Amino acid sequence: MILILTIFTFKSTTQSHSNGLEKAYKTKSLHLHKEFLQKWQSDSSPIKSIDSLKSTEKDGYAIFTDFYNPFKLNRIRKGEWENPLYKGLFYVIVQNVIYYNTFKTDSLNYNVNQINDDLIERREHIENFKPDIKFSNIKVLYLLPNHKGIITKFINATLT
Repeated sequence: MILILTIFTFKSTTQSHSNGLEKAYKTKSLHLHKEFLQKWQSDSSPIKSIDSLKSTEKDGYAIFTDFYNPFKLNRIRKGEWENPLYKGLFYVIVQNVIYYNTFKTDSLNYNVNQINDDLIERREHIENFKPDIKFSNIKVLYLLPNHKGIITKFINATLT
């Protein structure tokens, strides 16, 4: 079997944490912005052990940590990804759900975007996805449900 990951690269814990982001934005305070991100980082920690996961989930974590690097996206895709898209960042946010397919074959000679559903054995996902990845001088944040709620509320408020 072949495991292929589909990687997609974007309720508040407390009212004050949610308000902190909004206040940082409205006051254009770099200090408050950094404080919000530092709090988020203190809430973020990678998975401690993958031992209890299903074998396909373990494979998903291994593939992600081996292949995904937002600063070297040309390793997995050409085109727009060759530009220094993430140059000058201080934080990387990892989504909390990752989707993957298990195929009925041991080899694929197809464009993965045009695969016939007959080749797919199972479509699955990993929730609470928190791979242990590290980048030089870049902090990793995990998009936990509470942070997703804060970000969603903030974006909705700033767009209206």
